[in-house]
Amino acid sequence: MGILLSILLGATLIRSMTTRIDQLVAATTLDGSKLRALQRRLTGLNLLNLLILLSTVGAMIFKPTL
Repeated sequence: MGILLSILLGATLIRSMTTRIDQLVAATTLDGSKLRALQRRLTGLNLLNLLILLSTVGAMIFKPTL
Protein backbone atom coordinates (compact mmCIF):
# COMPACT_ATOMS: atom_id res chain seq x y z
CA MET A 1 0.00 0.00 0.00
CA GLY A 2 2.79 2.40 0.89
CA ILE A 3 4.63 1.78 -2.36
CA LEU A 4 1.52 2.56 -4.38
CA LEU A 5 0.91 5.71 -2.36
CA SER A 6 4.50 6.80 -2.99
CA ILE A 7 4.18 6.19 -6.73
CA LEU A 8 0.88 8.07 -6.82
CA LEU A 9 2.34 11.00 -4.88
CA GLY A 10 5.35 11.18 -7.21
CA ALA A 11 3.28 10.85 -10.37
CA THR A 12 0.84 13.59 -9.41
CA LEU A 13 1.81 16.20 -6.85
CA ILE A 14 5.60 16.04 -7.05
CA ARG A 15 5.61 16.01 -10.85
CA SER A 16 3.23 18.96 -11.09
CA MET A 17 5.26 20.91 -8.54
CA THR A 18 8.53 20.37 -10.44
CA THR A 19 6.79 21.39 -13.68
CA ARG A 20 5.60 24.61 -12.06
CA ILE A 21 9.11 25.34 -10.77
CA ASP A 22 10.59 24.68 -14.24
CA GLN A 23 8.08 27.06 -15.82
CA LEU A 24 8.81 29.74 -13.25
CA VAL A 25 12.57 29.44 -13.74
CA ALA A 26 12.17 29.56 -17.53
CA ALA A 27 10.11 32.76 -17.34
CA THR A 28 11.86 35.98 -18.28
CA THR A 29 10.99 37.65 -14.97
CA LEU A 30 11.83 35.51 -11.98
CA ASP A 31 9.67 35.90 -8.86
CA GLY A 32 12.02 34.87 -6.06
CA SER A 33 9.43 34.67 -3.30
CA LYS A 34 7.13 32.47 -5.36
CA LEU A 35 10.06 30.24 -6.31
CA ARG A 36 11.07 29.81 -2.66
CA ALA A 37 7.48 28.97 -1.70
CA LEU A 38 7.25 26.32 -4.42
CA GLN A 39 10.62 24.88 -3.40
CA ARG A 40 9.49 24.64 0.25
CA ARG A 41 6.31 22.89 -0.85
CA LEU A 42 8.31 20.48 -3.02
CA THR A 43 10.65 19.77 -0.11
CA GLY A 44 7.66 19.00 2.11
CA LEU A 45 6.20 16.64 -0.49
CA ASN A 46 9.54 14.87 -0.87
CA LEU A 47 9.82 14.49 2.91
CA LEU A 48 6.30 13.06 3.03
CA ASN A 49 7.24 10.61 0.29
CA LEU A 50 10.36 9.60 2.21
CA LEU A 51 8.35 9.04 5.39
CA ILE A 52 5.87 6.86 3.49
CA LEU A 53 8.70 4.75 2.07
CA LEU A 54 10.49 4.46 5.42
CA SER A 55 7.30 3.44 7.19
CA THR A 56 6.71 0.81 4.51
CA VAL A 57 10.20 -0.61 4.97
CA GLY A 58 9.73 -0.50 8.75
CA ALA A 59 6.47 -2.41 8.47
CA MET A 60 8.19 -5.03 6.33
CA ILE A 61 11.07 -5.44 8.79
CA PHE A 62 9.22 -5.25 12.11
CA LYS A 63 5.94 -6.92 11.14
CA PRO A 64 4.53 -9.25 13.74
CA THR A 65 4.97 -12.91 13.05
CA LEU A 66 1.89 -14.99 12.38
